Amino acid sequence: DKFSPPVINVTWLRNGNPVTTGVSETVFLPREDHLFRKFHYLPFLPSADDVYDCKVE
Repeated sequence: DKFSPPVINVTWLRNGNPVTTGVSETVFLPREDHLFRKFHYLPFLPSADDVYDCKVE
C-alpha cells in the first residue's frame, strides 16, 4: 500500500519454497495521493506443518 512508481514483486512461500499455484493479484490501483496499491492473494488451508510467507520486493 502507498508506493510509487507502480513496480513491485510479490512471492508467496510455503516452507521456504515459492508457491505459484492458486496465487491471484489485482492490477495497480491508483490512489488520490498519486501513490498506488496492489493486492495479492493465496487461499490455503492452514496446517501445523506448513509455514507461509509473503516476500515483497
